[in-house]
Amino acid sequence: MSAHADDGLAGDRVPFACLDPWHLLHDGVVIHVERDAQQVTLVVDIPHLRSRFTQPGSEIRVALRGCSHLEYAPYEGAPSSSDNDIAQAQTNIVNAGIKGDHLVVWGSLGALRMRYEHLALRFDDGSALGLAELEACSRAYWAEWDETVRQPLLRKKRRAFRARIRAPCARARDASPATSWAPREPGRPSRAPGAAQHRCRGGP
Repeated sequence: MSAHADDGLAGDRVPFACLDPWHLLHDGVVIHVERDAQQVTLVVDIPHLRSRFTQPGSEIRVALRGCSHLEYAPYEGAPSSSDNDIAQAQTNIVNAGIKGDHLVVWGSLGALRMRYEHLALRFDDGSALGLAELEACSRAYWAEWDETVRQPLLRKKRRAFRARIRAPCARARDASPATSWAPREPGRPSRAPGAAQHRCRGGP
């Protein structure tokens, strides 16, 4: 066991049952798989978070220590444990959960199923990335996204909705026949005499 591998993993050992790293890597894409005697490393391309760190690069490496199973299962087709197939699938990280004795990372076209002891997060150069650092970075990014993207979009949708509500009312108002009203002249009956007589016809 190399000292480098030990040092990297000791930086932040995240147990198998903890799903936080996968949730924080939301929208990242698994682009490469590396193996050595101690671990399997998934290389995740996630520039929207990596660009917020001072270390150069666009990837975060997820080192799976004691990995006994890793496969890609497309939603249509047969699963594969080939590192090349897993890399070519370019799984985008949408969600994650525990199913039985496997951790499953769901993407748009398929899922990664894996089993390991614990994981460690690293930058492109192999230096350790703490889970707390990644969480702080992710929270800052999504807060900024909410303020600059989501909220303006919601305001735009609300304005469009109000405009759709007003438009039929305006069309209905414009299409209604014009009515005129004039004050009754003094001494002029409010109804035609014939109408009044008609109602009284047949009385005592």
